Amino acid sequence: GISKRPVVIDEEVEIRECVDLTIMVDHAVVDGAPFTRFIQSLTELVEEGYGLAEFK
Repeated sequence: GISKRPVVIDEEVEIRECVDLTIMVDHAVVDGAPFTRFIQSLTELVEEGYGLAEFK
C-alpha cells in the first residue's frame, strides 16, 4: 500500500507518499540477468512516473 514517509529531496527532508513493491521470481524459470534488466527498467519507469500524467 501507499504510506507517507520522510525522504531526502535536494538535501531536505520531506514527507512523500511511497509504495512498497514485492516481486517474487522462480529462478528455475527466469535467469538472473534478464530479471535484473527487467527490474532496472521497472525501477526507471516507476521513478520517472511513466504513465501517471493522465491521473493528474
